[in-house]
Amino acid sequence: MPRKYRFDPSIRLNPRRWHLPVRNKRCCCIFGGSWCGICKHTSPVIHRLHKNGTPVLAVALRSGTADDVRAFLQQQGLTFDTVNDEHGALSQQWGVKVVPSIILIKNGKVVHGTTGLATYWGLKTRIAIADLLR
Repeated sequence: MPRKYRFDPSIRLNPRRWHLPVRNKRCCCIFGGSWCGICKHTSPVIHRLHKNGTPVLAVALRSGTADDVRAFLQQQGLTFDTVNDEHGALSQQWGVKVVPSIILIKNGKVVHGTTGLATYWGLKTRIAIADLLR
């Protein structure tokens, strides 16, 4: 994964600009796809984290146009910020080969990454550990 993280706001689905948290803050970044069966089980877990105050940024990998992704998010009731990676360039830049890939970032650095099915409490535990790290 790249050492410097930058998300291009021009490809965002949400008009609000998104910044990675800095200085003792952490966020959860998930790479997934509307076509991914496991992602359909993991996305509600990520949404619950988002609703409970964890900053979340999702990257929709090869999930169609921005309108397709918006429709999918609305259909699923997902309200976290999402970037459309229509052609996979951002995912390739991050070295993502498997979805869902869930990455915890703190102070601009990756502190944990996991792939596949994840539970709410499993991720909450990982986030608590990340919060203890410098």
